[in-house]
Amino acid sequence: MDTLFIYVCILSMWLMIFGAGIFYLSFLHSKNTIHSLYFLTASLFVAIVTWLGAGYSLAFSQENPWLGNFHWSIFNTASILAASTIENSQVLLQLCFCLYAVIMLIGGVFERITIISFLFFLPLWILLVYAPLAHWIWAENGWLHQMGVLDFSGALVVHLSAGSSSYLLAALVGNRITQKEEVESQPIFLFMGTLFITFGWFGFNSGPVGELNQHTTIILINTLICMAFGGLGWECCSYYFARKLSFTSFLNGIITGLVASTATVGYVSPLSSLLLAFGISATCKWIIETILPYFKIDDPVDTFGMNAIGGALSALATGIFASNVINPEGANGLINGNLWLLLTQSFAIVITVLLSVSVTWILFQLISAFIPMKVNPEQEKKGLDQEFF
Repeated sequence: MDTLFIYVCILSMWLMIFGAGIFYLSFLHSKNTIHSLYFLTASLFVAIVTWLGAGYSLAFSQENPWLGNFHWSIFNTASILAASTIENSQVLLQLCFCLYAVIMLIGGVFERITIISFLFFLPLWILLVYAPLAHWIWAENGWLHQMGVLDFSGALVVHLSAGSSSYLLAALVGNRITQKEEVESQPIFLFMGTLFITFGWFGFNSGPVGELNQHTTIILINTLICMAFGGLGWECCSYYFARKLSFTSFLNGIITGLVASTATVGYVSPLSSLLLAFGISATCKWIIETILPYFKIDDPVDTFGMNAIGGALSALATGIFASNVINPEGANGLINGNLWLLLTQSFAIVITVLLSVSVTWILFQLISAFIPMKVNPEQEKKGLDQEFF
């Protein structure tokens, strides 16, 4: 592995993490801007402490197939000092994946969850949902990894887990009173957020390789293709429903195309990436327009439709289109004669959703018994900036 390459990926992903926050602002009410930014920033730094203190070690130390130990905790000074530069850089690289999951977890509950209750919820979610999934799927001795599950840069571990938990949390907390109030369009936030997210996603997808080689080059090409054809697929579907072009829809599609790349990007050809990004992005938009409205759950930034559904479809697509020619360390998918990979990917999707929603429900019930999870309706009407700042 190349330490310099890993740190370049980390720096690009850091911009991506905060870029997602900027992107979200364009979908929120201006009277809640400061509150939303404070909420997001506080959550990220609570997540950083949780990850460095216990999350990484539970996810990646090789204790058993189910969970790691505390060998890599920052409080275990001897282990940190004895670790190589490569080993310590992996802690920071994996931190960025965790933080992006946190951003998506926040997305479904903007503008109505109390900050203090979420700051109790978040560390427990990282330790009980994210870290176990990362261990099961990404650690060499994880039980799903041993089954052959492929998730190159987090379709299951990051996107499906956080998207599913966020959607359930949004349903449990309840809809915003201000849900139907028109949000003033802020295209500059959309554009700047998309700029940072797309820039960082090159590091997000190539970071797991650990060095610049031929495989990394294919991954970067696939990433760029997914941006373009994800945007095109979403926009085509959007035009079908609205009969007009939409700047917001096009940028949403670009992000969804990148989500579509997360499981597949290291295992499929550029041509497959083109088809998958277009198809998955269009499918996500279609589901958001036709199916999700029946549930009447207030998801202000479409975190479930873009991330959970996009991540699940990406994992399924890997089970179909993966090729050992692209990545000898992977596996062949269904079109290359291997039904087993599709079955294991499907099984991993079910396990990810079950763990995410069950733990989220339990944590909500425990925390809400002691701390109000939803802001006061009067505070919400007036605007959270005015009430809290």
